[in-house]
Amino acid sequence: MKLKIVLIFIVLLASIYQDCPLVNVFGELARTPIVFMSIPMGLYLMLSGKFYISKYNSYLILYLLYLVIISVFYLAFVIIYTGDVNFLGENLIVKAIKMAVYPGVIIVYYQFIYTWLDRGEDKFTILLYALIGVEIFITLFLIVESVSLDSGYFLTAIHASKDGYWRIRLLTYEESWIGSIITILIFLPVFLVGYLNKPKRLKNFVYCLSAFLFVYYTLKSQSKGYLLLVLVSIMPLVIKKLYDNKETRKLLYAAIPVILIISVGVYFSLSQIVAKHWYTSGSFGTRFGSYAASLSTFVCNPLGVGLGSFIYYFAEAINDILRSEMFSGLVLSEIMGYRRTTQALSTKTYFFDHLIMGGIGFLVFFYYFFIKRYFFFSNIKRTDVLFIIIPLVFVTLGGVVYFTYDIKYEVWFLMAFTDVLQKKLMTTQNDEA
Repeated sequence: MKLKIVLIFIVLLASIYQDCPLVNVFGELARTPIVFMSIPMGLYLMLSGKFYISKYNSYLILYLLYLVIISVFYLAFVIIYTGDVNFLGENLIVKAIKMAVYPGVIIVYYQFIYTWLDRGEDKFTILLYALIGVEIFITLFLIVESVSLDSGYFLTAIHASKDGYWRIRLLTYEESWIGSIITILIFLPVFLVGYLNKPKRLKNFVYCLSAFLFVYYTLKSQSKGYLLLVLVSIMPLVIKKLYDNKETRKLLYAAIPVILIISVGVYFSLSQIVAKHWYTSGSFGTRFGSYAASLSTFVCNPLGVGLGSFIYYFAEAINDILRSEMFSGLVLSEIMGYRRTTQALSTKTYFFDHLIMGGIGFLVFFYYFFIKRYFFFSNIKRTDVLFIIIPLVFVTLGGVVYFTYDIKYEVWFLMAFTDVLQKKLMTTQNDEA
């Protein structure tokens, strides 16, 4: 079992390592080592005999096929219309192939996690100990990094860029990528240690570790997206769930002072960050302008524009935004750069990127893959399911508000894990019935 724990620990650590220096050699796909690990993962699936493709993963596969079909038609149209296969120095066909690799790797990764977890009753136990190991590692890393920020060059050797950085970023490219990692590492071990009915000593250790990590990072964080989601989603969800259950209602009353202190601290921290940086740095203008460009592209192309041609349509929509008087009062210096290069040409969110690429097809996929999953767990009466709902809500809203899922494999790990968990809970419900 120890070897299995170590192997899954490595997979989990690779899933949250999102600023690998290999990006400078192989391009953006290599910002995470998972793209290379997907090869042995695929071999594992092929050599493991028959494996079951879950309903959720079939949605992923169908959505990728939809994108490929849409891409063929829109790429042909753009190339004929512009008379050139290149746009902003990028070959649109090559770009489409590169963009298709992301969901392709995600499908392999998702199927690997699902297949491994679904085979054997001890897999959740192995996962629990691997998660605890990663959580301990990240907690220690966070403490050391936070006290070393003044130097601006903490462990730059493990990052793609050797430039200075004065915010917490752990193993990622920038701090805005951390929220989903921290949330999953905090709440999944708390759920598993109770679900598996582990000894009280281990439960108390996990509870204390997760509580410390949550409070410490929340107080140190400068990520506007993370603090916003903590304030508007996690805190209200925790309070509601604790209040709805008679057994935990007394605990809520005792915890109210702590919750209020954390909420007030998060509110003032977020207010200060917004007041100092949001408008003056251009973050608001970039975000708001990108979302507006995505919505206008969707209205004009409700079926989506596919892969590759995405960069043409999004850049054109950005031009329209910059010409609009509605946005004249915003700082748009960052978004102006989107017209000159395809590098970083994105809305920076999974939802709005794919609203452009997949249109109505994406909305159908998003509902069945994310929203229906949330509905299932929300209807489960078990108290401990709260610790699954919280990261589900966080990553779903985060994908709409402030980050993309392309290389954030902790998100797809969570989805594969909840896929297996849903299967187990449904089996339990059927047996009880």
